[in-house]
Amino acid sequence: MQLTLICRCRFLDFIKSGSDVEALRELVAACEPAKFGRGTETVLDETYRKAWKMDPENFKSGLDVDGCGLVDVVQTGLLPKNTMRNIRAELYKLNVYGEGAFFKSHKDTPRGGNMFGSLVVVMPTQHKGGELVIRHDSQEWTVDAATLLSDRESSLAYIAFFSDVEHEVLPVTSGHRVTLTYNLFYTWDTSTRLYRKGVSPAQPAHADVNKIWRTLRGLLDNPEFLPAGGTLGFGLRHGYPFPKLWDSMMSDPLECLQRWLKGSDHSLFQACTEVGLEPLLRLIHDGNEYTVLLDGMVDLADDLEDGESAERVLIHEGGGIVVKSLNFEDDSDDGSDESDDDTDCGCSGHETLEVYWVTEWGSSNGVCSERVTYGNEASIEHIYADVCLIVEVGAAADRVQSTSEDAADVGGIRGEEQASADVARAGEQEEEVTGERQLVVATSGSGEETGNVAERRGGGDSDDGASTGAT
Repeated sequence: MQLTLICRCRFLDFIKSGSDVEALRELVAACEPAKFGRGTETVLDETYRKAWKMDPENFKSGLDVDGCGLVDVVQTGLLPKNTMRNIRAELYKLNVYGEGAFFKSHKDTPRGGNMFGSLVVVMPTQHKGGELVIRHDSQEWTVDAATLLSDRESSLAYIAFFSDVEHEVLPVTSGHRVTLTYNLFYTWDTSTRLYRKGVSPAQPAHADVNKIWRTLRGLLDNPEFLPAGGTLGFGLRHGYPFPKLWDSMMSDPLECLQRWLKGSDHSLFQACTEVGLEPLLRLIHDGNEYTVLLDGMVDLADDLEDGESAERVLIHEGGGIVVKSLNFEDDSDDGSDESDDDTDCGCSGHETLEVYWVTEWGSSNGVCSERVTYGNEASIEHIYADVCLIVEVGAAADRVQSTSEDAADVGGIRGEEQASADVARAGEQEEEVTGERQLVVATSGSGEETGNVAERRGGGDSDDGASTGAT
């Protein structure tokens, strides 16, 4: 593995020079301090991030992530097998973490709607510490590349994860941790990417299209499940790069969201479609008086009168539907719910939809619209809306019954939504359960299988998010 520094015209072969302290110091000298994004600014703050970086126009890497099959492995780990999407990896940065260097917990900044994740390749340089800690959905994993590569001088370690996954680089205690970071983009080209048979990631139920299909099919075949029909609601598990503020001059974020769905969100949408349901992506606003469902963003700039609530405008002018939230444990309605009284805010005659929420909404996604309010002084008020998936289920008597034996699984999505996932060892094609989808460990070159690369912390199980390994 060679790395050419254009500014110094110096070849650095990490296989031969991974322990060459002087060569690595020269690499650091050719870099500049690494900045990071904070809000809308790019800042240098060594109390939060201490590291060095080099932009791709200043060096040339001998690593071809496409040619060596690494992108194929990442696609196998992070995307469903039958997806119409491919992955494009774009080199973003070289980073060096010397002794004492670190990067506190953060999320990567998406650069475009089709950017969905990052690939980090760790070079075989001698170092200790610098573990990458990944956190998602109340779970934590630690990937120790230094240990993984300690006896693999001709190997690289890698980890790929979705851009909404929180991660942190712990302090390096000795040596130099050198990484190449690639931005991962969805593409819809006509080429067929190889699905790597040597990688066998076991997915949690909520990220496995077939398991979701069987569960949905079983529920639909059960005449006791919503016998009169009803509406199911799902909060999305992943975050997406919506604009922080929206106005009518911008495109509606829902229009292209289906193309960008990740992991279990994509699997749920696909399974609903294949079982004959029509999944709909919707915005939901939780106001002081009502929860309102919208089929697109609404510009409130010219519609609000003095003292008028946003909910009323969203209902009257934006075609919003008032949501009454239900659950499966107690779906009785004795008519005493105060929210049924629609005359208290001037919204009489509005459309109401009862929704059984399978998973919560509001924790991962949101868009915001501005309105100007007037009192003694003009002020700006932000109207927030989150994203959810809505599915209408017909009455039991009208539902088409399945003849497939696979429809016997009626365990329910709620029981499976927190299922665990596996680490797939590609060297010997063995699997070891360690956490959520999917920590894929792939080995080649030496032909040996990896050891334990990730340690999970935290209670329960979680959602899909990352792919790791050494090659």
